[in-house]
Amino acid sequence: MPLSDRVRRLAARFAAASGEPAAEPQSTPQEQRLAEPQSTELLGQEAPVSLAAPWSTADPREILGDRVAPNSYKIDRSLVSAPLAAQPMPTNAWWQNLVIEGGDQPVVTAPYMVKCLSGAVVVCAPTALAEPKFVASVWHDDWRVELPGSQRSLVAFDAVSATVDYSGVASVPLARGAVFTTVVLHTPTALKLSTIHAIIGVRSGSAPGVWLVQLNNGAT
Repeated sequence: MPLSDRVRRLAARFAAASGEPAAEPQSTPQEQRLAEPQSTELLGQEAPVSLAAPWSTADPREILGDRVAPNSYKIDRSLVSAPLAAQPMPTNAWWQNLVIEGGDQPVVTAPYMVKCLSGAVVVCAPTALAEPKFVASVWHDDWRVELPGSQRSLVAFDAVSATVDYSGVASVPLARGAVFTTVVLHTPTALKLSTIHAIIGVRSGSAPGVWLVQLNNGAT
């Protein structure tokens, strides 16, 4: 409720209690300015401006011409499962690189960066490039899991996770802050595991079916 309305109501209540007529409060300078007709210069012409109506409905491309770049960040619905593709999709989501511009750019789950490509999942533990005026993450193919013949599609997402399916053969649940990157195999599948590093050792882990691979960069 505007301040002047609250003042009028309080004044009316006190006047009723005292039996005296209430004095009409004066409008503040700010309220007087808001009450006055406003105008602005739009495309060289004087036009009235309403605080509730849009200033212009003109197409920005007609005004700015070639200074408006085409939008290349539209969601590619072919990279999204049919149920999700039929729904509104969020913009500026952390997983959006999965479904725009070919979907071949990495998503940052922190501490890892992951690319979900057609037939492959690539995981990077980025190194930092520190310069006086900026810090950047350097991508390298630390691990590449190939799933031959499979096609990817985004099948689920929420604020902190997203899931990519590979033709029902496998799925990749991505979660922000996860200390592991996981590829879940749903059927017996031949896959290929490769890395840009040299593998210097392989040993069994503490649990059945767990194997540890030692790389020449010190990572396991």
